[in-house]
Amino acid sequence: MSASTVTPSGPEAGSLARPDTTKVKRAATSSFLGSMLEYYDFYIYASAAALIFPTVFFPDSGHAALLSLATFGVAYVARPLGAVVLGHFGDRVGRKKIMLLTLIMMGAATFLIGCIPSADSIGILAPILLVLMRIAQGISAAGEQSGASSLTLEHAPEVDGHSSAAGPSTAPRPASSSPASSSCPSPHSPTTSSTRGAGESRSGAA
Repeated sequence: MSASTVTPSGPEAGSLARPDTTKVKRAATSSFLGSMLEYYDFYIYASAAALIFPTVFFPDSGHAALLSLATFGVAYVARPLGAVVLGHFGDRVGRKKIMLLTLIMMGAATFLIGCIPSADSIGILAPILLVLMRIAQGISAAGEQSGASSLTLEHAPEVDGHSSAAGPSTAPRPASSSPASSSCPSPHSPTTSSTRGAGESRSGAA
């Protein structure tokens, strides 16, 4: 005899079959667009550091290209600081506000880099200002990336009582692959049946 399965009907069935994913999609879209804009500015700077900045900010150096690319790497040194500081304030004031702040920081730093005069005009102050703006870009990118990842994970839907963003180690293990289930015999297995029959015959003889 097969066991009957009760399926919910009406509004409850629709809510169980199709959970509301509006917030999930909005969070994922915001994180994607924010990361895309941040790293678009990163790629712009990388192209300018290879093609334009050596002659603009380091005209008298014999290692102009190397110095220009070094300013590109400065942002990666500043990224841990940005992740810690902006991540801290993201927990306190909200991730959306911090993500908006990071976009403003990145856009302002990129705009100001374009406004810096050349080294022929203001001397060594030009590469110093370039490095400072590059540090601001690194802090901004780190804060946006950590905030976007946290925002996406916090809005991830639950699947079987577990967050879908959880790693494979936290996923529920199937009963067939569980060591406990494989070591315990089934009540309908031949070993269990023979043991039960031997116990009954022994109690009858007593």
